[in-house]
Amino acid sequence: MKRHGSGGILALLTVLALLTGGLAHGQESAGAEPATLVLWNRPIVTFRASVGGIPPRQRAGNAAARIEALPAGAGAAKVAAQPGRIGTSEGLTLAVGDQVVFGIVAGDLDPESKQTVDQAAAESGKRLQELLAARDAQHDVPRTLRGVAFSLLALLAFLTAVRITLWVRNAWSASLPACSASAGCRLAASISSRRSRRLSARLSGSSAGP
Repeated sequence: MKRHGSGGILALLTVLALLTGGLAHGQESAGAEPATLVLWNRPIVTFRASVGGIPPRQRAGNAAARIEALPAGAGAAKVAAQPGRIGTSEGLTLAVGDQVVFGIVAGDLDPESKQTVDQAAAESGKRLQELLAARDAQHDVPRTLRGVAFSLLALLAFLTAVRITLWVRNAWSASLPACSASAGCRLAASISSRRSRRLSARLSGSSAGP
């Protein structure tokens, strides 16, 4: 009788432990309001589970802070998903280079979808990669504008040089006929003067003869 009573108590304690564990797990994975990580109006991932006592909203805030703290040029690094422990749960962590930014657990999956943790991590990683690329592109806007400005200045200088060259060429072409005419006139006047002197000399010689 004593052994039978001990077995009953042990069974009762086991059931209570399972129930307590199930309730604790339910409190950690569900019951919290989902929160979507949104950066630059881009949804990245939705957190639905509380992990390690951290609710979804705080998880989203922590992830946003880590992503915003990434240095410029982080878009060049590959976003990779790796198995890891998130709080007290197993899941996948997403890292940009060697910097972990957030994790996904099974409790984050949409209950109405058939998506797996791997699929959710792959989709979130793709969105994060696109976000970082867009951020880097925006940071490069001043440099791009400076490049465009220098290109425009070079084009303006080239057009100005071409215009000056054409003006000088036209002015030179216009002055050539005048210069030619003036030289011709001087040459003709010189020839006429020499002929006049020769004729005068001949006439003078004829007058002085016998």
